[in-house]
Amino acid sequence: MEVSKEQAAALQEKLQNMSPEELRNFQKQQCIFCHIIAGKVASRKVYEDERCLAVLDINPANPGHILLLPKEHYSIMPQIPEEEIGHLFTVAKHLSHALLKAFKVEGTNIFVANGIAAGQRAQHFMIHIIPRKENDGLELTIPQHEITEEQMNKIRSILAERIKEKMDFVPSEEPESPQIEEPKDSTDKEIKIEIKSPKKEVVNAEFKEEVKTYVKSESSRKYHVENCPFAKRIKKPVFITKEQAKEFEPCDCTEKKIETSKKEQNPINKKEKKEDKVDLDDIAALLG
Repeated sequence: MEVSKEQAAALQEKLQNMSPEELRNFQKQQCIFCHIIAGKVASRKVYEDERCLAVLDINPANPGHILLLPKEHYSIMPQIPEEEIGHLFTVAKHLSHALLKAFKVEGTNIFVANGIAAGQRAQHFMIHIIPRKENDGLELTIPQHEITEEQMNKIRSILAERIKEKMDFVPSEEPESPQIEEPKDSTDKEIKIEIKSPKKEVVNAEFKEEVKTYVKSESSRKYHVENCPFAKRIKKPVFITKEQAKEFEPCDCTEKKIETSKKEQNPINKKEKKEDKVDLDDIAALLG
């Protein structure tokens, strides 16, 4: 149906004078997807709840291509309440999983064309869920362009200011690189380099090794070496030093080196079970 310039101008003026509610109702009347949701237009539904509807795309990128639509009319993402958008993407996650299982595909593309410049064709917000297989011929590549450090910093500054206004969030400054401090006296035989990081404290390697000399469970009074069969099965191991170990009873494994063998890996032999010395606290630790 052709529209004259006078009719187009009159429609534009009418739209400008509409209230937000009137404009939304007018958009619903013109929206094919609102008609699908209302049941006025036939579709192949795959999921529906009180907030959204999922249908198969009639011109799919790949077989099984799903369109997930909010039942309320929203043109673009910024119009959607946060609770609503959260529900939509939760449903999208489950639909994606269903595609993986139903069609034995290797992945899915989940995306939104948000605005005309981003490729949005319909004036109804939707989430595309597309099943993917390797070498399926569907090209969704994102080009990578080089950018200078100055441009990157300028973009970050502008974006951070806008994010602060909208979300009350101030991005932290870039973390500093770890600094290496050399000892003042370079004549020392042993040179120790201390690395200072703003995020976490680095533990001296020798001290770390000393701490993990022996291991015990939280409830047991007996300690073991780390490769002891009992120590390997303790769910919540506690590492202790040689000094701390003096307060507890040693396991037989601390007197001799325990080597992993087929007998340990297959403890069905009843004779060997009788020879094992089992501590009751160790059993409690394994069960709890």
